[in-house]
Amino acid sequence: MTLQERYVAALTACGCKPCTTRSRKYLCFTGPKPGLYYYLGKSGSLRVGRCRTASIPVTERVKRLLLDAAPDTSVRAMAEALGI
Repeated sequence: MTLQERYVAALTACGCKPCTTRSRKYLCFTGPKPGLYYYLGKSGSLRVGRCRTASIPVTERVKRLLLDAAPDTSVRAMAEALGI
């Protein structure tokens, strides 16, 4: 699972929803507050702000907290959940 896929799972688990954007570099997600958006790059870069050009990078601490809150969708975790 790539870093981008892990962030997508974490953002959707936190209640963020994908939204449309004209950018080909970033995926866009609505944030928990109205008017706040998360922009996720192909290599796993994560930015937050009102728009892509006014966004700022998310700190490493916030990234770590977000990934810790993400559901583990790896094959090993699924096998352990099924008792295999």
